[in-house]
Amino acid sequence: TLVFIKYKRWDTLSSLLNHVYYSKSERNNFYFVTLRMPTQFISDGEIQKGSSRVSLVADKMEKRTTEKEFNLMIEADIFLYYVSKINPIIDTYSWFPILYIFLSKLNGNIKVLTLLKNKSNLRNLLPIFSVSQEELAMKISSIDDSPGYLGALNQIPAFRRFIKSDEIGVQP
Repeated sequence: TLVFIKYKRWDTLSSLLNHVYYSKSERNNFYFVTLRMPTQFISDGEIQKGSSRVSLVADKMEKRTTEKEFNLMIEADIFLYYVSKINPIIDTYSWFPILYIFLSKLNGNIKVLTLLKNKSNLRNLLPIFSVSQEELAMKISSIDDSPGYLGALNQIPAFRRFIKSDEIGVQP
């Protein structure tokens, strides 16, 4: 996802995020949110319980990449969360943004979300969300802060913390 965001390949990203996948082993259809298989053996197991860290997985991801790439990962992770909350075809689970605890590294600026202010960028990004501009504005207003990690001091922020619904598509 971060590669498609970085190079603004919105058509490819839209295809991947709106695609209905099929699992032969479970014999059912699913959407992209299911592809992020939680690392339950770490997060629910003794390894995490013995740690004072909020998320060992997020910490490992931070340590194994450059700062620039990690910031892109944070942005892509929170973007997938908002797409899963807005896109009407994703009706079961939402993406859990495991890197949201590092959002402060972005200084309140998620570049891909600020692109929604521009009309031409908005036209390119709307297919990812599978909604109209009006529906996007309504859904943005309805996404409140959400609980994140148990024991974390901060929550997953509301979409409007980064861009308000009345700012969508207003710039030429």
